[in-house]
Amino acid sequence: MEPESSNTHVSLFGGADELAAKLLDIPSVRHWSALRKLDKPPHHDFGASNFVSALFAHFDGNWIRCQQAMARAPSRQNWRWFHPVGEIAPHNRSPEVTLERTIVRAALARSREDWSNQVPIASGIGAGGGNRRRAIDLVRYTASGELELIELKIGSDNPLFAAIEILQYGFVWLLSRRDQKALGYLEKRLLQASIVKLSVLAPSAYYRDLNLDWLAQGLSEGIRTLGESAGVRMSFAFEEFSDDFSWPTNTEVDVLDALDGKTIRKDRPKLSTAKSQSTVRPLASLTGKEWLEMIERQEEGLDAAMAGKEYPGEASFERALNYARQQKKTES
Repeated sequence: MEPESSNTHVSLFGGADELAAKLLDIPSVRHWSALRKLDKPPHHDFGASNFVSALFAHFDGNWIRCQQAMARAPSRQNWRWFHPVGEIAPHNRSPEVTLERTIVRAALARSREDWSNQVPIASGIGAGGGNRRRAIDLVRYTASGELELIELKIGSDNPLFAAIEILQYGFVWLLSRRDQKALGYLEKRLLQASIVKLSVLAPSAYYRDLNLDWLAQGLSEGIRTLGESAGVRMSFAFEEFSDDFSWPTNTEVDVLDALDGKTIRKDRPKLSTAKSQSTVRPLASLTGKEWLEMIERQEEGLDAAMAGKEYPGEASFERALNYARQQKKTES
């Protein structure tokens, strides 16, 4: 068989999100509205462990094709340690980025070298520009060989999309470890870890009132089984900061204490409809500026973004946006 053309786009992550959505029987892993369907397992014969195995098999196929298409060795920056990135560009207002950089700055100020960020994992894997830059938000590595790979979230995407993303990064870790000699990774300290924890970390409000325990347990079981075949203890969890944590904030926050105090997220009893309605702030009371900020944070439409809240009129994105603009004009 002839080698693939250097112009061929070979994507390591190609098709993974679509396969995940198909296995979960939802339109897309990116949609909040679809995620609402997953308050319980999508069907009686669904097994999250099998779900992980199917995703890994697909990913492994991509991995092999990427290696066959590579014209040169992958970047030496992949799985680097220890190179924290603390700079925040003046124009960058992303809550995830500012929190992530604030965490590593605080760690450096205390001479802690167990936390780093923006660790590249797949630069140069593939061909033809088929892969965008992939880096893990937060990484913790201890002298005892324990590794945490964290997808940090404040308001973007949704818990399912974040889980699929960090799961795929776990796959890259497993495959990089398996093929470390061929890839020139033998000196990569992070690939020698004996315990690997994958997690999505967010404020408790990020998870809304979703029932995700069944998914977390299944993903953890699936990645544990894969890890065992490589002689590694692996796990997955949805994690949350304490209830009083918020970001961004105008008050002084010890982000390292908040990080060290994170806990595994557990499903909580849902409030009754009457109680939840009495404690929800009606959307009509929001200012125009608040409306626009709210809409800018969401990409899935008002019905998904504001689940359970009241809206004066038809809950469509265009109507909501027009309403927000009118409100802002009135205020000015």
